[in-house]
Amino acid sequence: MGIIFKLWDEILKSDPTPSYSRKAVYHLWSDQTCKNWKRDPDEVKSAKILLDEASKPQLGQKGLYVVQPIPLHEEPGFTAIAFALPEVLRQWGGRIREVALDSAWNTNGSRFEVYALLGEIYGSGCPMGYILIQTSENKQTGGKERYLTELLSYFKTTWKIKALVTLTDKDISEINAFLKVYPEAKYQLCFWHCLHAIKSRLSILRRKPKYYDVKEAMKEFDWIEETFVPIAQSKEPNSNTYVAAKAIPHLKIRLGGVLQNTAPEQPPVSPHLTIRLNGVVQSVIPLSKPQRTMPEDNEDIINDNDSTDGGDLSGKVERFISKDIETDAEDGPDWMFDEEEVKSNDPNYVFCPAPHRKQVLHLFTKHFCQHPLFAERDGKWTAEQIHRNAVYEMYSFCHTRGLREVWGYLWACWYSPKMWKLWARSTSPILPRLRTTMSVENFWCQLKHDYLHHVARPRLDHLVWILINKVTPAYIACAEIMNDSYRLG
Repeated sequence: MGIIFKLWDEILKSDPTPSYSRKAVYHLWSDQTCKNWKRDPDEVKSAKILLDEASKPQLGQKGLYVVQPIPLHEEPGFTAIAFALPEVLRQWGGRIREVALDSAWNTNGSRFEVYALLGEIYGSGCPMGYILIQTSENKQTGGKERYLTELLSYFKTTWKIKALVTLTDKDISEINAFLKVYPEAKYQLCFWHCLHAIKSRLSILRRKPKYYDVKEAMKEFDWIEETFVPIAQSKEPNSNTYVAAKAIPHLKIRLGGVLQNTAPEQPPVSPHLTIRLNGVVQSVIPLSKPQRTMPEDNEDIINDNDSTDGGDLSGKVERFISKDIETDAEDGPDWMFDEEEVKSNDPNYVFCPAPHRKQVLHLFTKHFCQHPLFAERDGKWTAEQIHRNAVYEMYSFCHTRGLREVWGYLWACWYSPKMWKLWARSTSPILPRLRTTMSVENFWCQLKHDYLHHVARPRLDHLVWILINKVTPAYIACAEIMNDSYRLG
């Protein structure tokens, strides 16, 4: 609309009292510009024709950037189109090792969800292709995931994209698609999405955690107690349910500079006595082993204020965590929760008291950032040591404060071996450049602010034309500049 305002101002300068309205000028301008992208009254058919034209440019043709349509299967209840950007892939595909996928809404008038697949180039994200998906009420479960799997498989097989790291937000369709197509790669959840999810969950008072498999936890870590479970799973729910009302400083013990309250070493196989007669086992007698106990409160004698990470990240995390940290919510929308996370009928039930939330988030941030390549004050830790000590630290924190509900949630959703590998950076020997989806978020910001600000939810074919003819060339030009000057000097 900015163009129309400028055009109308020029008209008024030459003719202060025109016989036509600004609306008529807009319609005339719209009819002329839509010839660039409108190929058919049906926007989906028009978009497909547009992609076909862009994939076969004529000699001397200017404007449209060359694309490659991606063949997709038919999925009941879905409409989808996808295309790749061959020039980007030819020039940089061989060096792309980190790939991010994210989607955006409100980019068109037909409620197509637009997914962009970006490859990491010089520390920045460059689009490699897109898929636009529209769903209807009669959609089949898993249809979106199958489309995303097909998209990623195309780039892996056709363009030989060898991703070592894949990254998304908490969209389960995106996660499953990456795990299927790139099982050998390190999958990484976006740090900010993780932090936001935990912060939001801790602030909701009345929702109980999903089932906490304490037997599984005890098999992994021998210090975990069978009785420290959420109230709904406790055999004696009315006993020993103390919860600290105020924040307790999170302290560490060092003797001679050596950290003392780390996780106990993994015990050896339980000793046993085997009795044999004539080579035949007659009896196996287990021998007793010492019982491990949790640290007492009075063991926390030295406050060790280790920062969670250096540089600007710690400041950003602190600002994010501190904002509205004590704001409570009785409940949240159902899409936020697992089916097992039901609302408590007890009016006095509190999932996590506000004074403890900030400390939980700081601990999570520390555990997210740890990596075998980063030396701790006590030397370098292996990936197994990092996981073991992270679980011990978070469990001890919750145990000391009586946060049994919080611990049940954290284990089931974050610290169990299955979930740990999705977000902890330490699970891969590779240290990824990408740890958030900010490169993709920045892509959506530029698309909406720079190219869609004058168009109120355009037709699908118009959006496709903008992606091909406006957005992609701008990213190509930016990558070319970095290609010549990245890290000079």
